[in-house]
Amino acid sequence: MIIQYTAAALVAENRRLAAPASLDGGITSALQEDILTHATPAADKALTIIDNLQTVLAIEVMAAAQAYDLQTGSAKKAARATVLHKRVRETVSFYRDDRPLNVAVAKVRAMIGTTPISSEGDTLVL
Repeated sequence: MIIQYTAAALVAENRRLAAPASLDGGITSALQEDILTHATPAADKALTIIDNLQTVLAIEVMAAAQAYDLQTGSAKKAARATVLHKRVRETVSFYRDDRPLNVAVAKVRAMIGTTPISSEGDTLVL
């Protein structure tokens, strides 16, 4: 359950970071000699949002792989989902015991976007 809290906290941080950087500025000389440099803080906020998003996506992909493993029955599975599941399981193992997941999240995060996943001529890029 804690990993879901981590994802929710990162999403909440992204919501806070999405506020315009111009809100952080203040007028000091009645706009006569004020230098309002918001580009650098805005870029820094955008990079932090992307970083957080990559972690949230890694958590979601791990949760999806775990759910895929726990499915019962003989329902047909989508080809691309199967390929993605296989790739995740090559990166991290099924979660069976109580252990910190930071290393697993980091591994899946590194896996995302590194190489395309091919399935019968189709390409799925994460």
